[in-house]
Amino acid sequence: MKKVSLGILLGLTLFFYNCAKDVHTAQECEAAIDKAVATMKAEFSKQELTDEQKSQLGQIDMMMAGMKPKVVKKCRKGKVNIKCLEAAKDLTGLAACAQ
Repeated sequence: MKKVSLGILLGLTLFFYNCAKDVHTAQECEAAIDKAVATMKAEFSKQELTDEQKSQLGQIDMMMAGMKPKVVKKCRKGKVNIKCLEAAKDLTGLAACAQ
């Protein structure tokens, strides 16, 4: 019984230790996300876009406003590579940043 209790205690300790650890600050994460969005917009603006694509480009800010808090939270916990975020040039590159 002592071994089981000790094992459970050790497991919970490790779980809570890992959950509480922040890898990056919110400011670092927000700056990386803002840079990724600016880069994506710049890449899209270089291309010849249809009216529908231009409309979708205008919706990026609204979409990112909803997604940004979730991405920041994952970034702070180290579940998103911050260097990858800064280098992302499209949505596929942004999605590949999750670790």
